[in-house]
Parts: sequence; structure tokens; C-alpha cells
Amino acid sequence: MPSRFYEDFEVGQSTATDQDYLVTREEIIEFATKWDPQPFHIDEEAAKASQFKGLTAAGMHLLAIAGRLWHQIEGKPVAIAALEWDEILFLKPVRPNDRLSIRVTCTHKRASESKSDRGIIHTLITLTNQGGDIVLSFRDKILVSRKAPLTPSSGS
Repeated sequence: MPSRFYEDFEVGQSTATDQDYLVTREEIIEFATKWDPQPFHIDEEAAKASQFKGLTAAGMHLLAIAGRLWHQIEGKPVAIAALEWDEILFLKPVRPNDRLSIRVTCTHKRASESKSDRGIIHTLITLTNQGGDIVLSFRDKILVSRKAPLTPSSGS
């Protein structure tokens, strides 16, 4: 499926990738060493003694994985710009060898009031592990191209 324009989105419509992402021990440690060096992200012994009882991926790492998976979805929006992330929830720890997949659901859309060649899509993004547990969810607002600029006679 090709990329989708504003008009192609329907509220309630969901899209998911047919690929998942394997999170490795090495990647967890490498990412966290550079960006979030908490002991439960970079030291297996310290992680065992933590509230997580083992190594876990950093939250920023999960957001990065969600970004990568978002780009692999067929029919992703013809995005002009990201506008907002909201309600970011880290719901379950992600551990080495977890396989993550993404689902993007359109929750709202509206035509731009100031520029007729674009619209705004609101989505709910969820990252799920191999057991079906949602590990990350957040709301995303994206500025998306229209197929053709809106004219006064063409409506919304």
C-alpha cells in the first residue's frame, strides 16, 4: 500500500506492521550507556537487584523503536511534520529477546484552518510485545499532506 494522504484516513482505522523488532541485550546496554545509563539498563547484576529483577530497555529506546517501526508501516501518512506527542505511557518493561510490533489507530482528523494543502491526523500508537502486552502507548499528532488543496466549494 502506498503512503496515505489526509483524505485517506478514517477515524477508527488501524494499521500495523507485518514485521516485528527483536530487542537484544547488547542493544539495550549500548543505547542506555549512551542515553540513559541507569544501572537497570546497563548492568545485569544491578538490574537483577532492582525493582525490575532484570535488564530492561530505556523508555527513550522504546520511543526510538516505535519510530523505526512506524516507518515500516505500509500506508503511513505523507507527513509534513510531527506536531505533538502526548500521554506517553511505559506500561511494561521490555527485556532482551522481546519482539515488539506497532499499531497506529487514527483517533481524530481535521483539515488545517490556515493552509488548504494539509490536515492534522491524531493517532494512538501502541507498541506490543510477543505476548500481546502493550509496553508503550502514546498519542501522536501529525501534519499530513492533502491530495489536493481544499477549496471553499470542496468542503472538509
